[in-house]
Amino acid sequence: MSRALSSRGSLLDVVRDLSFARELPRVAEIVRKAARRLTKADGVTFILRDQGYCHYYDEEAIGPRWKGRRFPLESCISGWVMHHRKAVAIPDIYADPRIPHDAYRPTFVKSLAVVPVRKDDPIAAIGAYWATHHAATEAEIDVLQSLADAAALAMANVQLYAELQTAIARERSARQAAEESSRLKDEFLAVLSHELRTPLNVIQGWLWQLEQPGTTPGQLQRALEVLSRNTSLQIRLVEDLLDTSRAMAGKIQLNPSPLCITDMCEQVVEQARPAAAAKGIELRIDAGDDPLWIEGDPDRLQQVVANLLTNAIKFTDAGGRVDLTVRPLQDTGVGITVADTGVGINPEFLPFVFDQFRQADASSKRRHGGLGIGLTLVRELVQLHGGSVRAESAGRGRGTTMVAELPGRRELSAARPDREAGAHAAGF
Repeated sequence: MSRALSSRGSLLDVVRDLSFARELPRVAEIVRKAARRLTKADGVTFILRDQGYCHYYDEEAIGPRWKGRRFPLESCISGWVMHHRKAVAIPDIYADPRIPHDAYRPTFVKSLAVVPVRKDDPIAAIGAYWATHHAATEAEIDVLQSLADAAALAMANVQLYAELQTAIARERSARQAAEESSRLKDEFLAVLSHELRTPLNVIQGWLWQLEQPGTTPGQLQRALEVLSRNTSLQIRLVEDLLDTSRAMAGKIQLNPSPLCITDMCEQVVEQARPAAAAKGIELRIDAGDDPLWIEGDPDRLQQVVANLLTNAIKFTDAGGRVDLTVRPLQDTGVGITVADTGVGINPEFLPFVFDQFRQADASSKRRHGGLGIGLTLVRELVQLHGGSVRAESAGRGRGTTMVAELPGRRELSAARPDREAGAHAAGF
């Protein structure tokens, strides 16, 4: 009677300990230690049901058995117990046909008892083993089954706890993402306000100058030049905003046609030369010897290349170099690479360089102007063409390489008879 009371008290202690377990290894540890202590077994194994296998997850024994190994359910007694949903006690394992005798010969085991964890739909089993012939008593089976029932509850708690932690992590991640998105939008709006206000202030200043008496023809000509340049800047900012908004909403419609991508790139480079020359930057193009054709929207792809070049020139100092290269890809696509010797990109920012509202420096005192949406627009337009774009940089001060890859290269003979036809098709 005293031993029964002692076992009952020990089981209560085990149930209490299991209620605090939050991970499966801890559950298995508590169960195997308690099972061996309460049954006086020479070894205890905690076996998980892993789809069609028995996974010998954890053990405590006088000699090694199969910890960490998996066996088909139908090949071991633990699988039999889980399949039939009932406990088994075998005094002589070599007299029972359900036991794979060859598997047990290298072990110390002579007798065993195994009970299922969660009887209605077993998810595991607890096995007790003896090195001498031992007929497990009804009390020992009851102890093992009580431990199995407690383990089933503990494993359910572990799963619920894991799901709760996952839900908390997701909620925290979503909240952080929302806060980060809000912060980025606030920064973007601040930058937008600055970029729109700057040319407006210039326009307002020169309009005031024109209203003053005694304006000379030279001052008038200068005012017209400044007003035209800043008005064009405002128009470009608004167009970029609208294009990016349309692209993100999937509302940009492409008008594809046969396009000589090499001619188009040469034209865009020529248009960018004045800006590069004004900063003292060498601008080079290598378009290969043969024209490359694709099916694409001439206006949108011109916008892609122009934005890549503008970005490279903006972030390259005087004396630097920007190279544009056009090459065929092995999978019949075309690769356009814009490489510069400019400021480069920090590794931590590189994955976000094409994201909306993201700038490496979004402060109002940043050195380089612009809204930082040009590369977002590049990504969206390239993806609309079925292509991809990526950024590469060895870090700050080590330059940047932008690579746009477009699918569907066409042979010259299959498209247009000469490069002049291609330039005409592109609208140049």
